[in-house]
Amino acid sequence: DPAACVAVEDSPDGTASADAAGCAVLVVPSLLPVAPGRGRTFARSLEEVDLGVLSDCLRRP
Repeated sequence: DPAACVAVEDSPDGTASADAAGCAVLVVPSLLPVAPGRGRTFARSLEEVDLGVLSDCLRRP
C-alpha cells in the first residue's frame, strides 16, 4: 500500500513520481529545488532523518 510508504527523494521528477504513486515524500536537498506540496516533508540532510521523522511523514496530510 503506497499510502503506508515514505519515499526519500532529492529531485522534482522523483518527488512527482512518489506523489503520483500515493506515497508520503521526504525531500532532501540536491541541485534542483523541489517545491512544497501536500504530503511532502523537507529535511536539511539525511543526517537528521530517523524513525521519528519517517513516522511523522506518514501522519502529515
